[in-house]
Amino acid sequence: GLGTAAPDSNPLGAYACLSSGDWSPELPRCTLQCEPLVKPHVMFKCEYNSAEVNCSNYMRPGTVATYECDLFYTLNNKLVRDDNHCLEEGKWLLDPPQCEPDCGVPNPLVRNVTLTVAHGVDTKDVLEFPWHVGLHMRNSSAGILEWSNHCGGSLISPHLVLTAAHCVHRRDEFIRLDKKDLIVTAGKYRRDFYETEKHQQFSAVKELIVPKAYSGFHTKDAYDITIIDLEQSFEISNYVLPICVKIGNIDLENTEGTVVGWGYTENSSFNNGQHGVMSPILYKTYLPLMTWEECRQFMRRPPYNPRDHSTNNFLDHLTPDKFCGRFVNGSGPQPGDSGGGVFVAKDKKWYVVGVTSLKDRANTMAALTNVGFIDHQKFIRETMTKYRRNQQ
Repeated sequence: GLGTAAPDSNPLGAYACLSSGDWSPELPRCTLQCEPLVKPHVMFKCEYNSAEVNCSNYMRPGTVATYECDLFYTLNNKLVRDDNHCLEEGKWLLDPPQCEPDCGVPNPLVRNVTLTVAHGVDTKDVLEFPWHVGLHMRNSSAGILEWSNHCGGSLISPHLVLTAAHCVHRRDEFIRLDKKDLIVTAGKYRRDFYETEKHQQFSAVKELIVPKAYSGFHTKDAYDITIIDLEQSFEISNYVLPICVKIGNIDLENTEGTVVGWGYTENSSFNNGQHGVMSPILYKTYLPLMTWEECRQFMRRPPYNPRDHSTNNFLDHLTPDKFCGRFVNGSGPQPGDSGGGVFVAKDKKWYVVGVTSLKDRANTMAALTNVGFIDHQKFIRETMTKYRRNQQ
């Protein structure tokens, strides 16, 4: 730390050695001071002898510091004290706290939404789900390069996005997309990349992190999960906020999951082999969830036909690392909604429990990559640790 002497202890600046062996005046005693308190997203308040002092300067022993996190941030250790003390040896009693982005907090600006994913509900332009992001791909049309919405994703930290692995591959050739051909948008209500919105943010892609076990159609779309590391961290607000990642498996019994997206709507005839209408705005719908085992039994219930190629193809791709969401009145994720999260609310917070992977042709069931699957938990945990950024 830094040392100081008492002010005006010797205005002449001279000292005499007396016959007694003492100095006159008495030599000053240097006091070690504590380091300044400066930490991202932490607001400090410091007092010395009941008077406020600047926390960004060195401070004397006896200084007391209190702190709180910026808006949209929370202490990473809930048990930490909310005060700190500068000790005589020039060290703080405790290490400075770490504030991390809060997660899964509903946008407080949301009011009742109006009824109108297919047959879904308008999420309103106040962004009820501020963790949902758009993944846009660069296309060349008539020699003109343009960005178009390709998939969805879930923000799990200011710079990490959880999505589906097939969203970052060319399906037919199983070729990884060039990261330069992808861009991620947050804070958007409208699908159109070029329609400017007040709270929107953009970032290029720094890295695509895909599980080694993913091989697309070759392995029946198992391990259909990916994390995107963004070039630039998003600024956290009511409109852009990470969602919490569910640790461990969730009890799916009597559980309803929420999915959102800009995919095909009820005006689409996609299931008849024709491309239809993509939603221009963000829609949500609710899916009763069921386990992998329950889903397979449900799909094989009468009048199941063992020769039904469509159902069998869906069952082939319903790998053990997935669970299902059942369509209700034809409402469920469609092409264009892939990569978006499956959200569940618990204890006033939202958690991502799945990633939209695929659906059956008859719009009966959606297969969702299980975030709680042990391999996926390890993948997410290790990736978030490896790619952690200190400036958060």
